[in-house]
Amino acid sequence: MTNTGSDESGFGGFVPPPPEPPPQGPPAAAPPPPPQPPYQQYQQYQQPVAGAPYQPPYPVQAVPQKTNGLAIWAFVLGFLVPLGAWILGPIAISQINKSNGTQKGKGLAIAGIIIGVVLVIIYVAVSASHSNTNSGNSTVLPLPF
Repeated sequence: MTNTGSDESGFGGFVPPPPEPPPQGPPAAAPPPPPQPPYQQYQQYQQPVAGAPYQPPYPVQAVPQKTNGLAIWAFVLGFLVPLGAWILGPIAISQINKSNGTQKGKGLAIAGIIIGVVLVIIYVAVSASHSNTNSGNSTVLPLPF
């Protein structure tokens, strides 16, 4: 090939050498890729069914419940002064119902009321039987409250 000054290659007379042929022989074996970790199964989002209760997508923190003080007093007074349990018990139950779950002790208030009723029934029964045995002397036992 001669260099005449005008070359059709467009490189100003420079002709690049032809590319070398690829080497012959077996291609080098590439190391196998590392094993892939197993895929985690993700729960698919599903539309809630009409009428189903709403469940928030995150856990709701529970507010610690506090025992209603009047419920405790109603329980104690059920043993000592039943009339006090009859007054404080329903007030405590009303407060607990209005607290939207922040107060507990409804069972204490109910127990105080029931214990008070039972003790008054026992007192009346004992007092009535005592007055029947002393038919000539009708003394009634004094109320404890």
